[in-house]
Amino acid sequence: MLKFFRKISKYLIEISIIFIGVMMAFLADNWREENQDKEGYRKIMNEIENNIRLDSIEILIDKSDVLKQIECLDMFLDDSLWDKESSDGNHLASCFRLMLFVDWPDYVLTGFNQLLSSKIVSDDYDGELMFRIYEYYQWTDFHYLRIGQSVTETNDLQRYLIKKGFYPEETEAFTQRDIDAFQKLREDSIFKTQLKYLRSNRKEELRIYNYMQDRSAHILNLFREAK
Repeated sequence: MLKFFRKISKYLIEISIIFIGVMMAFLADNWREENQDKEGYRKIMNEIENNIRLDSIEILIDKSDVLKQIECLDMFLDDSLWDKESSDGNHLASCFRLMLFVDWPDYVLTGFNQLLSSKIVSDDYDGELMFRIYEYYQWTDFHYLRIGQSVTETNDLQRYLIKKGFYPEETEAFTQRDIDAFQKLREDSIFKTQLKYLRSNRKEELRIYNYMQDRSAHILNLFREAK
């Protein structure tokens, strides 16, 4: 009987050792996978932070262009300008080209695309920061759609100008003939309405850029606080 119990004890000890070994291996594997997830998360968030930092620079540049476009449109709609005997052909030409220019915002999406394709569950990490990141990139999608509308509206204006026979080549300055033709075109109620609509469009564009500038600054501040 004693011999039997010794055998049983030996088997139990061996089984226990095997069980403990398997459990240790399982726990070590889980620990390693968890560390890999944390490291992957850290790399992705660093990429997103760098992306948004680049975005903030691009937003400032694009916002400056939109402000100039609004100034040009205000000038074209200002009747007092055309009461002068002569107008600055250089300034008019540059404003005319700028008015018809639409720049796609160059948001950098590499980090966010990595986040979407990863196994990271956003609720497990930095709730406020992650929420703001998702909110930010939802707005980039909206902004791309908004720019698409702007392109369509600007193309409509270009077609109308061609139809009216006014589409001077991109020269350094308007000739006096161009200035006279443009002044006459301004008396066209349809064209004037299009200019007002374009100005309203650009002001909405400015509002979005201001919002994105505020959001990017807020997220970068959250990154600083998290470090």
